[in-house]
Amino acid sequence: MSAIEEITCHQIWQLNLDFMQACETSQPRGLMLIPLQEMFPGVPAADMRVCSAIDCNKGSCSSGDVVSFLQEGAQVGQLLMSVAVKIGGSWKLESIIARWKLAKALRAGAMWAKFLITGDDVVKIPTDCIDTVLLWAPTPDNTSCNIYMPPEIRPV
Repeated sequence: MSAIEEITCHQIWQLNLDFMQACETSQPRGLMLIPLQEMFPGVPAADMRVCSAIDCNKGSCSSGDVVSFLQEGAQVGQLLMSVAVKIGGSWKLESIIARWKLAKALRAGAMWAKFLITGDDVVKIPTDCIDTVLLWAPTPDNTSCNIYMPPEIRPV
C-alpha cells in the first residue's frame, strides 16, 4: 500500500469517529471518574471518554506533553488529560492543562524560554485551543524547565 493510500484510509477511519481530534479513547472508571464527574457535573460516565492522544498543530500530543495553547493569549503548560464529553447529543472535546508561569520576560526572537513548573494552576479548555506540542527539558529538581519556542509563538 502506498503512503497516500495509507493516509487516505486513516483519514476515512477518523471521520467515522463520534468526535474529531481524538486518537484512542477509553471510558473512565474508578478513581479517574471522581474528578471528571466534578469537572462535568450532570454528565453520566457512559457519556465520557478519556483520550489517549489528540491531534494538534504539527502533530499529536498525549498526557504529559508540554503544549502551547491559546486562552487569554498564548500560554504554556503540561497536558494532564483530554476528555470527550457528550452534552446535548453532541460530543465536546476538553483538555485539562497545568498552566506554567514564565520565569522572566522573553526577549524578541528568543529560541528558549524558562518556565516555572507549577501544579497549582490547572485549567480546563476546549481542546481546539491547543496549538503546538513543545520540546522541553526540566531541571533536575523539576521546579523549572527550558522550552524551545517555535518561530510562530516567539515574541517579535
